[in-house]
Amino acid sequence: MGQGGTITGIEAQKQHPHRRSIFVDGVFRLGIDAEVVIKSGLQVGQILDDGDIEGLLLGEEEKKAREYALNLLSFHDRSCQEISDRLRQKGFEAETGQRVVAALVQAGLLDDARLAHQWGAERLNNRPMGARLLAAELRRKGITREAIEHTIENLYAEDSERSLAVRALAAIGGRRPFGQGGGLGQIGRSDDDAGRLAFRGVRDEQIAGLQPPLAGPYFSDVDDVTRPQ
Repeated sequence: MGQGGTITGIEAQKQHPHRRSIFVDGVFRLGIDAEVVIKSGLQVGQILDDGDIEGLLLGEEEKKAREYALNLLSFHDRSCQEISDRLRQKGFEAETGQRVVAALVQAGLLDDARLAHQWGAERLNNRPMGARLLAAELRRKGITREAIEHTIENLYAEDSERSLAVRALAAIGGRRPFGQGGGLGQIGRSDDDAGRLAFRGVRDEQIAGLQPPLAGPYFSDVDDVTRPQ
């Protein structure tokens, strides 16, 4: 049996004033948000078919999905993929999620490139690491490949990655002399500095480039690289 007919009433709900009860041919047919009513241009006397009813229900679902996404974004920025995943986990249809994400991107509320750069810069400031590790972390956040490549290109220059490698080693070792546990040991010694740098995503060529400065009793190159110019 079809749900279509003529709208005979649009009434605010007592318990939920922001929602409207839609009556078709004198019978309650559905409840939707007032925003959906306005956006759809509903009015008494309008004839609705089954397709119109379905469209109103989809509009209601999309509004709920958008509100849920906005609530997530109120805590911190997220990637398009993160929002899509959370909407799916909440039970929204994939097509609804796609429309919501597209609308948020268009409104500038979702921006993978902006998120990747801001999040990446903060990570490097708090925990120096190589480009490989940062790229892996960005991938886990669902950042697009293009945004990751652009971020890595901007955050890392050849010199800056070496500087970050030096900072990473300093953070790992605590800038203590050789022979004192946890210090900045020569690469390949018991502290396994090379392995620790590799774990932080520092590229092999950058690790190799740090070997000569580590030949002496202290890693004096830390100050040379990180001292403000």
